[in-house]
Amino acid sequence: PSMIYSLSGAYNIADKIYIKLDGLFASGRIAMARDEMGNIVNRSLGTSVDVNIGAEYRYNKMLSGFLMLNNISATRNYYYYGYPTHRFNFILGVTYSFGGDLANFRRK
Repeated sequence: PSMIYSLSGAYNIADKIYIKLDGLFASGRIAMARDEMGNIVNRSLGTSVDVNIGAEYRYNKMLSGFLMLNNISATRNYYYYGYPTHRFNFILGVTYSFGGDLANFRRK
C-alpha cells in the first residue's frame, strides 16, 4: 500500500466501563492477477476504510460482558485480491474467570 493510517483509542469510566475505538484507512494497494487471456496484470484493490467500536462492562474482577461492532461503515473491503472482508458484524459475549484474583494468591 502507498498509504496506511490507523487510529486507536480507549477510555475507562470508573474502572467499570471500557470503550475502545479503532480505525484503519489504506489506499494504493495493488495485486497481481490474471486477465482473460492468462496474462499477469496489476489490479487495484481500492481504498479500505474500517471503523470498529467496542464496549465492555466489568461487573467485578471475575465477570464481564462485552459488545464489539466491527466495520460499522458496512463497506466491502479487499485486503487480498478476490477475498472480500465481512461487512458489518458484531460480537456479543460474556467472560468469566474461574481463577479469581490470582495476583493475591499465596501458597502456604
